[in-house]
Amino acid sequence: MSWIFRIARSRDWDRAQAAGQYWVTAESDALDGPGFIRASTMEQVADVANLWYTGAEDLVVLVIDAGRLQPQVRFLQAADSPRFFPHIYGPINLDAVVGAISLEPMPDGLFRFQLSEDSLLSLYLASGQYREVGVT
Repeated sequence: MSWIFRIARSRDWDRAQAAGQYWVTAESDALDGPGFIRASTMEQVADVANLWYTGAEDLVVLVIDAGRLQPQVRFLQAADSPRFFPHIYGPINLDAVVGAISLEPMPDGLFRFQLSEDSLLSLYLASGQYREVGVT
C-alpha cells in the first residue's frame, strides 16, 4: 500500500462526508490550484502544517490509500524546494480515505506528525475497506 496525506480543515472533512467526496474551494483552502488538491507524504505533513497552518486548531490529516484513489496522483516539485509533493487531480473518493486524525499543535505551537506502519495498518483494517483473501 502507498499512503499519502492531506491536511484538511475539520469543517471541510465534515462537508466531504456528507457530499460523498472531498474537494476544496478557493474559500476553504487557498493552497490548492485549479483542478488539483495538494497532499503530502508522511514525512512532509508536519513541515506543511508548520508552514501554512500556524495557529490553526481545526485540522485533521486524511490518511489516503493512494491505490484506491480514482483521480490521478502526480508528484511535482515545489517551486521553492527540491522536494516533490503529491498532487491529486480531482475529488478524493471517500473509500480511499482510511482515517482522519486530529492534528493539533504542541504546547510550543508547532505541529508534529508520525505514524508507524502498524498504526497505518490498524487504520486500514479498521476502515473495513479491505478484502479478505482466502488461502488454499
